[in-house]
Amino acid sequence: MAVSTVLTGCGSDAEQPEITDVFEEVGLWCKSPDIVQIASPDSYPLTDKENADLATAKAEAKAAAEAEQGDDWDEAAWEAEFKYQSLDLYAILGLTLEEQERQAIAKEEARAFKIEQGQDVIYGEGFDEWFEAWFAAIPPANYLGPSQRIERSANATTPEMDGEEICYTPPLSCPNYKVIDETGTYECIVPELNPILGVPDPIVTAGPDEAIAFYRHKNHVTGADNSALYENMVVHTWNNDDCTAYQKDTLSNWGSNSDYANKNKGIDDNYGHYWKLHLVEGHSNCGNIIFNDTAEGKKISDNDLVMPIGPSGNVVFHNLDKNAFAHDDFPANALDGLLLINQHPYLGAEASSGFKACGWGMAADESGEQCLGEALVCPDDTVAVGVGQIDIASKCVVVFNPEETDLYIKGGFNDWKAPEDAKFEYTGNGQYRLNYLYDTDCEGDDCTVIHQFKVADESWSEPASFGSIKGGEQSGVGKTITMTVGSGVGQNMSVEMAEEEIYQFLVNAADPTAVELTINQVPVAAFPAITMAGETTELTYSGEGLYVIRKALMAEEYSFTIADEAAGFAVGAIGNDNVITQSVPLALVADGGALSFTPASAAEYDFVLDLSNPEMPTIEVKPALPFGTTPVYVRGSLNGWSSPATDEIKWNADERSYSVLYGLEAGGNHAFKFADETWGTVNLGFNEVTIADDSIAVTDDGGNMRVTVAKSTSYKFEVIFDGADPVVKVSEAPLYLLGDITNWSASDANQLMFVASNDANTAEASRTYSIEVTFSGVGQFKVADEGWGGSLGYNYGVEVAGTKVELGVPLELAISNNNIGIDLPAGTYIFAFEDGLTKTMTVTAK
Repeated sequence: MAVSTVLTGCGSDAEQPEITDVFEEVGLWCKSPDIVQIASPDSYPLTDKENADLATAKAEAKAAAEAEQGDDWDEAAWEAEFKYQSLDLYAILGLTLEEQERQAIAKEEARAFKIEQGQDVIYGEGFDEWFEAWFAAIPPANYLGPSQRIERSANATTPEMDGEEICYTPPLSCPNYKVIDETGTYECIVPELNPILGVPDPIVTAGPDEAIAFYRHKNHVTGADNSALYENMVVHTWNNDDCTAYQKDTLSNWGSNSDYANKNKGIDDNYGHYWKLHLVEGHSNCGNIIFNDTAEGKKISDNDLVMPIGPSGNVVFHNLDKNAFAHDDFPANALDGLLLINQHPYLGAEASSGFKACGWGMAADESGEQCLGEALVCPDDTVAVGVGQIDIASKCVVVFNPEETDLYIKGGFNDWKAPEDAKFEYTGNGQYRLNYLYDTDCEGDDCTVIHQFKVADESWSEPASFGSIKGGEQSGVGKTITMTVGSGVGQNMSVEMAEEEIYQFLVNAADPTAVELTINQVPVAAFPAITMAGETTELTYSGEGLYVIRKALMAEEYSFTIADEAAGFAVGAIGNDNVITQSVPLALVADGGALSFTPASAAEYDFVLDLSNPEMPTIEVKPALPFGTTPVYVRGSLNGWSSPATDEIKWNADERSYSVLYGLEAGGNHAFKFADETWGTVNLGFNEVTIADDSIAVTDDGGNMRVTVAKSTSYKFEVIFDGADPVVKVSEAPLYLLGDITNWSASDANQLMFVASNDANTAEASRTYSIEVTFSGVGQFKVADEGWGGSLGYNYGVEVAGTKVELGVPLELAISNNNIGIDLPAGTYIFAFEDGLTKTMTVTAK
């Protein structure tokens, strides 16, 4: 109570002090962070039932923590760290009246959002029922923030106090670069002055009618040369009815800086790339901005960003120095449905308050650090998009129909339009194809440009507008990716294009819910095909100018031609030289004659058309690789059923077999299969193969193969294709230390052996082999098989003649005629050969 006193003496009949209640009109004042609230049942003390329910939930959480920590359980530490906010208080205490009011508002916002996403059209008459179930499944904390029942109960008001003003401390924790909004309009706001002290000043300042936007890449290192990180960075700036800030020289086209930004840019050692932006007189409080890497796509957010440039006193848009800061690992500020880049440097600032609030259609991941598109179950003939993608709201989209849809390649190379030369040819079964000549008026030596693009129909309809999946595989020459549809979901893709080169775009929509895109740089604007016995089959581009196709042939003569009539392309025999010898390339000529090939035996054969030099084409026919281009591994108990690169089985064309060597401990038995990385295309178990007669015994183990070995040495795991069906063989495959320190001839005495090192494991396996050697003086040696490479392909020396192994230092080996030198004091040494992707020899003293 404020008191105004007029002193006129004591004990007199003078007028008494005048007392003025300054709150009479303004109402109750509360000290920050408290706010004024109206007493209601929300602020009554907790009931006995509420207290009991809280005690039960705490006890359950405590028991779970104790069970998880086991012998490390520290009850006192747990009690000291426990917070009731870690419990699901909404499930325990329900919603307060105020939370119910906010929930009703949030529900209307969510409904409007889903209608904006087009979900009312997707679900039709069932939209209301679907929406009610969808909204009910969202945890209230996702849109209401922390429960306030416990904090409100601290006021301990009574029904008689309902309607009175009280001071209330909300359960709010703001990041350290924000403060609580005392007006109650927002939870947390950015203060006008940076609360993070001691941050360095930027190297540039905004002049009159200027603003500066900073962007720091997640891999930026202070004090290092970071220029490569920003090589393709631009800012896209534009005006609209909400934000009219920029002069004409600061308005940019997509994929490039404005003239003003391009002339006023640089890199700050602390805050990353910066651009100065030219403001109009009397500009609005905000400027539209997007940070765009022309090779990778949008940064910070896939949604439009706003740069605050307002005056002091504007809670949302204030920015006193008109510097704005963005960082890959720092969130944009969400206020009034806008995403604002920060007015202050982020250095020393927390990215969040510990509670992750995600937008509609998203949910926090297990770490609570990222918002991901939520899982959805969509109606028939629709597909869920955006699920699991960072900062993308998921939704259902109608599945497009390839049979009724024309697709185009649209990007920076054709102004995002749909010209006829960018139209895909549809060949049926969901397959689209296009050879696109990148023809540009380039001036200068380097005419290679990274262009962004999408695959879409002419009208950009949502079901047929394809982009890349955020956080997924990105497009590029020689790559195949899965695309996605959905406005705000599919990201711009990118491709590096060189002048006068031809780029082949292939769209595989055989499964229209998982559409794939492949990009190749090809030597000719054609799709070569082989016509044999009246059947025409297109060759597939495999890279390096090669087109291939695999065909099953009998042991008889075949005549065929190679052409693409629609493209005016044909190659064939030169005169009468039309007979192809197996595995021998035959020169071809444009518009040449028909070709002939007679296989020696019935099998599958690869036809390889080499157009790496289009002026000198060749054709080669050779026995096919049974597994094609799919890497296949030996997978089993010997490697934890995994598929490391070292365990890939390699093809030997002479022997028509795949094989890999593995060291096994004597007496050990192992289950195994031959399979690809996904257990998909190739998955060979006991029932899919025949066991060779001369193999170590291989038995059936529930569909797996199992082998038991008697000797600690190296073994060859082999799949042989000299007939129609695969044959598996496991055999000893000894390797030797051959040289003048042992013997230049292979024998048991100089065989490299597998040496077990773990007594607890009686079935060890690895690719390390060793031998103990006692010798004196200088010597030479190699690691080889019995046939010096002719048996197993092992004949390892050193790349540079005269190279010597040093004690305790792994020496990298190479297939070479150069012996490995050694010059150590006389004694006994352990020679260990590591048979990994890189072959090494390490010598240590015993």
